[in-house]
Amino acid sequence: MRNRFTAILIMLLLIGSGLGKRMVRAQNLLPHKERLVFSIEYFGIHLGDATLEIKDIISYNDHKVYWLASRAVSAPWLSALYKVDDRICSYMDVTSICSLKFVKDCHEGNYVHSVKISFNQERHFAYYEDNDRRLEIPPLVQDPLSGFYYLRTKDLKIGESIFMPMHDDEKNWDLEIKVLRKEIINTKVGKFRTIVVRPMFKSSGLFRSERGIWIWLTDDEKRIPVRMETKIPLGSIVAHLKEIN
Repeated sequence: MRNRFTAILIMLLLIGSGLGKRMVRAQNLLPHKERLVFSIEYFGIHLGDATLEIKDIISYNDHKVYWLASRAVSAPWLSALYKVDDRICSYMDVTSICSLKFVKDCHEGNYVHSVKISFNQERHFAYYEDNDRRLEIPPLVQDPLSGFYYLRTKDLKIGESIFMPMHDDEKNWDLEIKVLRKEIINTKVGKFRTIVVRPMFKSSGLFRSERGIWIWLTDDEKRIPVRMETKIPLGSIVAHLKEIN
């Protein structure tokens, strides 16, 4: 229950060889600040809210970084049974568009868990502060939150895929995101022309690729996520964008 419910809320927010030698510049620029609020629903039942936010551009270890944050909170009626309040923070380098730090603070029922990871992109290792471990990482690796924003900077072409190296839970993997189609949808904040993408998760559990996740991004330079959906054994859980600041 814990892992499944948290993964739904977090994911439905929601997804070099030396920085001096290899830079990845954004094809679409992210805004200086942004706050997106989503309603998480199952057959019209409100399960909770999720927030995705670019809080600011700040300085971190002599790098200019996007200060990214997300929060997933269960609805009051559900909190009475099983309260969830999970927060994620990521520092993503403005120039190279890769992660430099990842912090996760989970409160789910009686379960409390925190993790802090620093990414040394020049020497290619991830440092886990909680257990003093160093793990090798591929060049220009993303964490689960920075990867979502990295996707928003890319030029998306129907029928093609975006690939990115990922790191989380002491594991590295390559994530493929398929660009499926264009679609016009109505939302709580307006009507949008969108591009539908599908992350292909190969890990076990809720997000096996055969169950599926779909994300609707606006078909413009902003690439705002306006709808996200994941399949579960009985139906789908959907995140509807309800507020843009």
